[in-house]
Amino acid sequence: MHRLWSVVVAVGVCAALPDAAALAAPTTPETASRASPAKEGERARAAFARGQAASAAGDFAKARDAFAEACALAPDWALAALEHGLAALAANADDQAGLAALERAVALAPQNARAHLQLGLAYGKRDRHEDTVRELRAASALRGEFPEARFPMARALLALGQTDEALAEYNQVVARDPGNLAALSDMADIYEAKGQRVEAELVLMTVARLYPTVPYNYYRLAQFYERIGEPDKAKRAYSEVERLDPRQRAMRKLK
Repeated sequence: MHRLWSVVVAVGVCAALPDAAALAAPTTPETASRASPAKEGERARAAFARGQAASAAGDFAKARDAFAEACALAPDWALAALEHGLAALAANADDQAGLAALERAVALAPQNARAHLQLGLAYGKRDRHEDTVRELRAASALRGEFPEARFPMARALLALGQTDEALAEYNQVVARDPGNLAALSDMADIYEAKGQRVEAELVLMTVARLYPTVPYNYYRLAQFYERIGEPDKAKRAYSEVERLDPRQRAMRKLK
């Protein structure tokens, strides 16, 4: 998958850098004595190829180092920066250099939707909500819908208190993936917080119907009924918990 993704991105980013001169770092008096730009371009390409091979083999630490070498040889090569960031974060999700490489890729190729997408996804994993929304919106504006961006966008919007916008994103998520438990769970919370009890109940009942052997789903439904003053419905939901979990482990876990 990563290999295929690299090829797709290459079309958008690398097309502007087809020759050695474009790949090479600018020559300055300080660098004039070093290898020629053409030679550096060849070395950058070779390092990039090693990174692709390592990434395809699942050796992301080796890929990270090879892409970092390509970046050092060709500092303005956006695709190398992008691949460096992705490999670094695949090797270590907390790698700050990987995040910085993705930021560099966006700075070098601000019109590349995939660069914005990957940066937005990385921000989302760090709970940088405003940055997540900004980058994912930039990706969408440049190239339309990215299904993989919907859920992190919804979560970021919810964290920012933009519940209507978050709900719209969650609806898109469940339209594509009706069994997305995390999305449905957040939607139930939003509806209840907005006072839309009927909608909240429908979502919670949907979860229980989709996952009928999970006692927690009925426990959550029972708790909801208690909060809105529906004791009979709460009792029926609790009976399902007891049927599925005679020792009521699911209930004790949440107390």
